[in-house]
Amino acid sequence: MEEQLDIRRYLTMIGRWWWLIAGCAALAAVSAFVISSIIPPTYEASAVVIITEPQYQMQFDPRFTVEEWAPAYKAFPTLAESDGVLGRVVETYTPSPAARIEDWSIEELAEMVESSSEGDPSLVVLKVSSRSPEDAAGIASAWAQALVDQGNRIYAVSEDDVAFFEAQAAQAKAALDDADADLVAFQGQNQANILQAELSSLLRFQTDYLADQRAITYLLQDIEALRGQLARQPADRPSSLSDDLTMLFLQIKAFNASASAPIQLQVNSTESLSSRSLSEQIAFLDDLADVLETKAKEIASQAAALEPEILALQRQLQEIQLEQSRLERARSLAYETYMALARKLEEARITAQGNDGMLQVGSRAAVPVEPASPHRAVNTALACMVGGLLGVGAALLFEYLDDKVRTPEDVDRHLGIKTLGAIGRLAGDEALVTLAEPLSPASEAFRTLSTNVRCAGVGDSVRTLLVTGVGSADGKTTTAANLAVALAQAGLVVTVVDADLRRPRQHRLFGLDAQGGLARSLAEGGMDGRLQPSQVERLSILPAGERASNPPQLLNSQHLRDILDDLARKADVVIVDSPPVLAVTDAAILAQAVDGVLLVIDAGETAQDAARQAAESLQQVGAHLVGAVLNKVPTRRGGYYDRQGYYGDGDEKQNRRAQVAPAPERQ
Repeated sequence: MEEQLDIRRYLTMIGRWWWLIAGCAALAAVSAFVISSIIPPTYEASAVVIITEPQYQMQFDPRFTVEEWAPAYKAFPTLAESDGVLGRVVETYTPSPAARIEDWSIEELAEMVESSSEGDPSLVVLKVSSRSPEDAAGIASAWAQALVDQGNRIYAVSEDDVAFFEAQAAQAKAALDDADADLVAFQGQNQANILQAELSSLLRFQTDYLADQRAITYLLQDIEALRGQLARQPADRPSSLSDDLTMLFLQIKAFNASASAPIQLQVNSTESLSSRSLSEQIAFLDDLADVLETKAKEIASQAAALEPEILALQRQLQEIQLEQSRLERARSLAYETYMALARKLEEARITAQGNDGMLQVGSRAAVPVEPASPHRAVNTALACMVGGLLGVGAALLFEYLDDKVRTPEDVDRHLGIKTLGAIGRLAGDEALVTLAEPLSPASEAFRTLSTNVRCAGVGDSVRTLLVTGVGSADGKTTTAANLAVALAQAGLVVTVVDADLRRPRQHRLFGLDAQGGLARSLAEGGMDGRLQPSQVERLSILPAGERASNPPQLLNSQHLRDILDDLARKADVVIVDSPPVLAVTDAAILAQAVDGVLLVIDAGETAQDAARQAAESLQQVGAHLVGAVLNKVPTRRGGYYDRQGYYGDGDEKQNRRAQVAPAPERQ
């Protein structure tokens, strides 16, 4: 609901400020149209350059295959706007005077051109803007041709490239021949086989020495074992046959050194082959061990003497092998380089013969007929929209800065009460418009107000109604008088009490005698026939009488309540006209003596804070605010007053008045 109210509020605001919004939109549209008409037209022409895939693809190394030709497409738009290409255009094309170009230079041309791929990287779209349509097309075509020439010079294979590859292939062939010659010469002086034979002979000697050393080691272990066995025997025991045989074999092995494992004979006979004692046999074993150890030292010395010779031969062989490997690698590299350059040379020759250039002019620029800018219709429409938005913004700003109560929404938002009616501004001689012009929109507005106040309980639960205003010029007196006439015309018995003892006016509106009235009645405690009839049937007036010097004291008395109660018993509605709320305290005093209060607000003049303060003052004394009346509402067509108060011809108004049922006669 609040969202709908907000929308209504904005729509109302737009309707109120439509002249400002329309003026801003019209001013902006006219300005845009004039400016667009003054600005010289600019024409735009476009040429297209196509990037094609070459027929032959060059491949440097056959081990790596090229599946797709993918040139740097993004480079071509940048290349098109480079100084080299633009400079070529400046040199080859001369613009006409119609182009209005004072300084034909690269800088001037750069401001006129734009290149892009427009989603397809194989196309380069070249756009040129100029005051002259012929020059726009001519510059675009010259620019396309300059880009094609420059691109083909950079990316295409030419005779110079073929000559370059021929020179490179010749150098690679010479390097291959040199590598072959170096390898052949080295192999002719190679002594690797001789050195290898010498090294093999020395290694065999070294192996034999090592084998003798192992055999002597085994013999020494056997001798040590036999000596230990003999040493554990009794000294007087003669040597056995087994011991003698073992010693015999040890002697044989010591001189032959051919056995590779220890020897231990097991003989059961105790007879001896020699007459040596155990001590003699042990001494013999010791001598034999000394001889073997001496021999082992000689073998170790001979083996050590072979080490330097073996190492020297190994170094010589390693150097020869490294040099041969280096020469073979150099020869292999020279061969691969030569073969790659030979293939590349052949591919370059084929490509140079069959290549027409991978950049081609796909479409030359045509002379434009319509200018590209300015677009007067588009500019005018956009300016109108922007002007309208600025007008709406200005209206919102004015609404934000405006602190006046203007609409029923303002009353509801700031005061929290309903608006029961909206009355247009009346002329000075139209105070009682409901009598002077009963078919006017203002009279219809008062009849609408009377209907709404009756729906709010006036004439039923609200028998006495105080009509007051926020300020002194809100029109509360005329509102009270015309409301009373409308209620009386609707069939109610109405009494108007002029309780404004400071500036009474009700007697003037109805042309009555001002003598006596309410002031004398309050002073004497009774009306005594001071209630006067009016020219309207069922409507009586109690004028204020003479101006009183102490209105608050007179009004704040039981006599006032008694008079109002007496009048309420005789009439359906008693309407009390009082001074404004914020001017004096009379309205607050009277509000406590009536059943309801109708607050009149001067639309467009009463400040929001003042209206809020008036409503709060009445509520603080316990007054029942039945609603508010917006008075002096602007009567322009389509406004709130026009929608609420005007219904067409007099017959329709009479029908509308007939819908209000007359009040029942009082008993």
